[in-house]
Amino acid sequence: MVMGIQQVSLSADGHRAAVVSLRDGVPSIYLIKNPFERRLVSDTLAPTVWAQRRLRQVPRLAPALALASEALRQRNPFLRDASYTTPPAGPLLAASEPAGSNGTNGHGEAPDSTRYGTLRVDFRNYVFSSAFDEARPPRATPSYYSSDPFAPKDNVDENGRYRPRRYRLYFTPDLVYGAAGYDMLYGVQSVTQMMFSDMLGNHRIWAATNLLVDLRNSDYLIAYSYLPRRTDWTVAVYHVARLLPDYALRTLYRYRHYGLNLSASYPLNKFERFDFGLAYMGVNQTDIGNLARPPVTRTLFYPSITYTRDVSVPGLLAPIGGHRLALQLSGSPGNLLYGRQIRFVTLLADARTYTSFGRGLYSFAFRLAGGASFGPNPQLFYSAGVENWINRRFDSFPIEDLTDFVFATPVLPLRATDINTLKGPYFGLFNAEFRFPLVAALLPGPLPILPLYNLQGTAFLDAGAVWGSPSNRRLNLFRRDEHGRQVLDDLRVAGGLGLRTIILGFPFRFDFAWPFDGRRFLHRRFYFSVGLDF
Repeated sequence: MVMGIQQVSLSADGHRAAVVSLRDGVPSIYLIKNPFERRLVSDTLAPTVWAQRRLRQVPRLAPALALASEALRQRNPFLRDASYTTPPAGPLLAASEPAGSNGTNGHGEAPDSTRYGTLRVDFRNYVFSSAFDEARPPRATPSYYSSDPFAPKDNVDENGRYRPRRYRLYFTPDLVYGAAGYDMLYGVQSVTQMMFSDMLGNHRIWAATNLLVDLRNSDYLIAYSYLPRRTDWTVAVYHVARLLPDYALRTLYRYRHYGLNLSASYPLNKFERFDFGLAYMGVNQTDIGNLARPPVTRTLFYPSITYTRDVSVPGLLAPIGGHRLALQLSGSPGNLLYGRQIRFVTLLADARTYTSFGRGLYSFAFRLAGGASFGPNPQLFYSAGVENWINRRFDSFPIEDLTDFVFATPVLPLRATDINTLKGPYFGLFNAEFRFPLVAALLPGPLPILPLYNLQGTAFLDAGAVWGSPSNRRLNLFRRDEHGRQVLDDLRVAGGLGLRTIILGFPFRFDFAWPFDGRRFLHRRFYFSVGLDF
């Protein structure tokens, strides 16, 4: 059975229309040819069941009554009353027995009562109170409103046309909620977010905060977006604070990142856009373990431009078709005011392509990414295993200079390394994955485990390199080990298998990787993380 139209899309010439309707409860798409030339057999809608009961006549069956089976008509009191040519004078007859001849409904009860099983509701002396309306506090309304806010005064002119009125900007809350996540460097994170917008969606205010002890140790952001034009403008002020240990000096540092950011997004079409950004930011480092030590601060400008093209086809946990491309040019000309100058230029590129078969159940995903940073203070890239890595392992912490707290960028997925095993101002990365379904549902048996749905598997190959340390700027793909054998150096390669599923609404990933040193596969590594694949 097909019923209802939820969405309509009309062709430019008006000769075809695509509509979304429910077919046996499943959304389906239908194509209508020449929709404006179609004529209905009758221009009068059939009366509803309620209308038939009020009119006390049945010119033709209501839709609900026509579709109901005979058994359903007898079980449902509304449909049963509508089945009578002349509906009863009182409310619903409550049971399947006919009305008695003694002025009762067959149960010895007055006709102004309704029975549902053993429950009887008597409406003969029921009065609907106006206490709720009287108790409601009065609301201030504009002067041009009458007592009915939906019938304002002077709403139309002498010709019957609606009078134009100036649009009044009024913000209302769109959402207020708390979010939690996991970061491989800083652990569990949480934030409270609030968003407000006007009726037309031309203006948006977004606020986010995570208060901890005081403002110096808390995260907070306030942003305003101007959206009525083709170019979307956003201005934001923010503050981020993190506590990180220094095991070598046995102390604790507090890092703060704050600033003012102006950004613009210009869409070329539905699938392509340019994003521009200009930030004036500050970075502060304070030694919490030794307050006598003066804090260190850096300030700098950070402009950026990004081109994005996305024609991918989304799937359940990852895209299953199309491709994505992003190119970014960013850098810092220095602070232009005082203090140490931080200067660099960075170019990033990321290309991804997807193909699938078997109705999208089986898919291949390929990714090629690279980056290079130039200048006296180049940006730092470091290997990081997988995104949101829970059972993470550190080679060292990826902060060599104060500004690395902001600009140090992880290279992932590279499932052959620990965090910060490789680092430098240059990187290249290639990923290939084959994704396939495993189990539709795994229900709990004798063991009280949670049910798991849509378990998917993946076979992957990662190959990447990060190089350009101050001691060696060259890329060395191979080196000689202590036995004189040639093995991989800056280049890291790993292959393996993985499992993907959703537990309590969070996407979890389980990866088993075998690093390859150029001669043989090494011991297996296990990566447990939260998030979606590229």
